[in-house]
Amino acid sequence: MLISEYSPDAVAKNGFTRMRVMMHYDSALNKPCGSFINGEAEDYTVIITGGTGAVVATASPETSDDAHASTISSLLVIPNPVNSSSATAVLNMTKEGSASVSITDLSGRTLYKKDVTNLHIGKNSVALNGLAPLTNGTYFIKAEQNGIIIGRTQIVVSR
Repeated sequence: MLISEYSPDAVAKNGFTRMRVMMHYDSALNKPCGSFINGEAEDYTVIITGGTGAVVATASPETSDDAHASTISSLLVIPNPVNSSSATAVLNMTKEGSASVSITDLSGRTLYKKDVTNLHIGKNSVALNGLAPLTNGTYFIKAEQNGIIIGRTQIVVSR
């Protein structure tokens, strides 16, 4: 297994990011993508906390095209695991306007949906009330703005 020589500790940006873990038999891996015969790759969403916030390079709404500017927003659910019939979704928006928040089960069936208006740039708290029908388990939650997914994560219900 190859451990990257790149150390993101000094430049990690707080928030959600993707992490790819790869294992390959009989030869070294030196790229995050590609094909191989013996091994596997898994992607995880992780939350970076305590980083310096320094960024080497990033796209900003001013330099990206408008259709993709909102894709650098984020979604966080508090508390997670959800232990009551309500929770709070924190949408960190890069674009003003409306959004929808939906929760699906592992088969993709939508169990909860809420449309939210008057969102501003920055952090917006959205009350997720009426979660009592969700039984204990793992669910997916996503936020969309103008048909573009602006944040998604997993939540666990444990009451």
